[in-house]
Amino acid sequence: MKFVLIAPIVILVASLTMFAQSPVPPPPYGDYQQPVQSIEQKWSEIQRELRRYQYSAPAESRIVKKGLFAPSTNDLVNSAAFLQTSNAGLIRLLPERAFDEKLYQKHKELRVPGGGAFYSFANHTHASGYTSDVKLENDKLTTGFGASNYGIFRGLGDVPLEELTLNDPRVEFLSGYQAARSLETSKSEASRFRQGVQLDGAVYRSEVPIQVNSTFVLRSIAYGYIHGSDVLVALRVVRKDDDGSVIIAWKRLKKYRSPQLPLNRAVRSQQTRTNRWPTR
Repeated sequence: MKFVLIAPIVILVASLTMFAQSPVPPPPYGDYQQPVQSIEQKWSEIQRELRRYQYSAPAESRIVKKGLFAPSTNDLVNSAAFLQTSNAGLIRLLPERAFDEKLYQKHKELRVPGGGAFYSFANHTHASGYTSDVKLENDKLTTGFGASNYGIFRGLGDVPLEELTLNDPRVEFLSGYQAARSLETSKSEASRFRQGVQLDGAVYRSEVPIQVNSTFVLRSIAYGYIHGSDVLVALRVVRKDDDGSVIIAWKRLKKYRSPQLPLNRAVRSQQTRTNRWPTR
């Protein structure tokens, strides 16, 4: 009887000894050969890969002088003094979808995404998708393109661009505005400015009608994996051609740090109070 009871104990001790001599490799093991990454770690890895293959926008001169995007010679002559400043420019915007396929094939200048209706003041290009800040559509200037990007216009009437500076009281709200720091907030802000926000007697909106000799201030906020931008620009509609295109003089008042939206984490913000708009 004693032999029967002792035998299982001996076998158990021997098994534990053998197991101790053959340690199990630490996890991860099995089908998982690499540690499981958190969302933040994976996002950082994606950003590193994007930076390896990052593209650059097909940059143009801030004063376009040749091709279908160029203003006329008279436009250039009349704006010569203004264009002496380093952050000023003169461009032509073409109406969206106004040109047929034959014209696209004939003119290589139009072989850019968006067909010349878009422009980025941050990257100096008509190609859409490169943090575009403004678009000409149905005799209106619009801003804010994509799921999270948005922009804000304020109309100033017939005001020379030379008068506007960053310290101008009419620019105060847009210059001090804090860009949204969450996807939910950016969508909310885009919706709010599509409807129009009244503040201190001024109207701020994401769409304004084309009016020759009218000046606007624009804050355009574009989020991107690599190429985001946030700029404050003053622009003036100089002329409108018979084909519906418009000549726009502009100057950049300020370039802000490229905005980013956090991934998978809540952001507590006092933006509503800081940006000072009514609740309607």
